[in-house]
Amino acid sequence: MKKHSCSKQSRQKDVNITPEIESKFWSLTGKTSPASCWLFQSRQQKYPRLHLGKSTYYSAHRVSLAIKNGVFLSKEVFACHTCDNPSCVNPNHLFAGDAALNMKDKCAKGRQAKGDKINKNRSIPKGEMVKTSKLKTADVEQIRKINPRGDKAQQALGKQYGVSARMIRYILKREWWAAA
Repeated sequence: MKKHSCSKQSRQKDVNITPEIESKFWSLTGKTSPASCWLFQSRQQKYPRLHLGKSTYYSAHRVSLAIKNGVFLSKEVFACHTCDNPSCVNPNHLFAGDAALNMKDKCAKGRQAKGDKINKNRSIPKGEMVKTSKLKTADVEQIRKINPRGDKAQQALGKQYGVSARMIRYILKREWWAAA
């Protein structure tokens, strides 16, 4: 059985694929060989969109499938990837799937976090090992020593460390950074 990845469901209006939409779509697509991923050139980091005016946009994956199939997917249907690359719009790597298939695939590929492990072979990065972490373990230990009481004190400490008062509360309750 092939493995797949599904992009988020789109909330856009369905339209007919016009020559203008198709032309703009292909002009923003980095086509290479039929077997490789074709990356959509977009400012979005994960699931790219094709913008047509101020407030009109279409999920690039759904446009790719619409061009391939000649019709837009219904709103309940996801644009799924066999390649697991969210930026890929190669129609050979895409197919239609539902929410249940999306979740089943996510779990089968180890992309659903459960406890301390995503799957048996790969740990979830935690604490300062997370690339976007603003805090170090020493910072968390210091926050717990200070143990600020009340919203204003937590807000002030959050500003000092560049995080929200909510993050300070999570740290104090050990809901985040539990191991530190």
